[in-house]
Amino acid sequence: MINMSRRQMMFQLSCSMLGVAASAAHALPPAQKYVPWQESIWQGRSVFRQGASRRAVILLHELNGLSRSCIGFGQELVDEGFQIHMPLLFGHFCQDAIIPGFLESCMFGEFHCNTSGKNLSSATKPINWVQAFVNRLATDAGIDQIGVIGMCQSGAFPIVTMKEGSKVRAVVLSQPALPLGQSKQSDVGLSESAMADARKSKTPILAFRFAADTLCTASRFNFLESYFGAEQFRPVIFDHCDCEQTITHRCHSVLTGPTEDARNKARATVKKFFDERLSTSAALSTASHDTARREPTNAG
Repeated sequence: MINMSRRQMMFQLSCSMLGVAASAAHALPPAQKYVPWQESIWQGRSVFRQGASRRAVILLHELNGLSRSCIGFGQELVDEGFQIHMPLLFGHFCQDAIIPGFLESCMFGEFHCNTSGKNLSSATKPINWVQAFVNRLATDAGIDQIGVIGMCQSGAFPIVTMKEGSKVRAVVLSQPALPLGQSKQSDVGLSESAMADARKSKTPILAFRFAADTLCTASRFNFLESYFGAEQFRPVIFDHCDCEQTITHRCHSVLTGPTEDARNKARATVKKFFDERLSTSAALSTASHDTARREPTNAG
């Protein structure tokens, strides 16, 4: 007989009621077969690591899960010379399923997907975990600088890792989607103290979105730029996407999405950004970063 927790039973039942397969149905061979990713457990969550560089990057996955595309992006960063850590925030390795991901995180995973930052009594458990993991990584004498990438649901999480004097020297916010809702776009679901610490740190922020995105809108980027200022916040907005309209939104995922031109340009921009910021010379420099506003994907 298979032992299941009450939460797991509720998740399986909800998936069945919605007429979709449970996330286990999408399972692929164990992560150990995807050599050379090394899996370890830290405070109850799996973390997949590769690379021996002194420059570490934490790559946080999206709502659909730690997908093949996300893992492929991680591999590109390893090949670029970074040490990559991919925490499993929910689901399983290689999961790529939006509805199970939503249930595992927003419904049963304590992500508070609809709650604005000003209404949070404290940071959510996933945010606390990310912050604690980065703090632990920063104590490693073999790591000099740290970069953090958030996407979609985890899109704004890197902000909580930005502190004065921290080893976190650069962060990437890709289409930050929380809190959900058109009326909550002047917010990213983080406490006022976390936002204030991040602004005080002056850590450079690179951010991506599609112009047509209805989950992460222009209003959200306007809010972020107004809060952090042009010297700290660099938005890159793609005008064109080859995405089909879905039930909820269109043109959302940038770094792992189906629009190849935007995906490749965004990944190249992230690599250059980290190459410049996660280095000894960058650590000593006080020069402000590029404040470019828009990078259309239309070649013509």
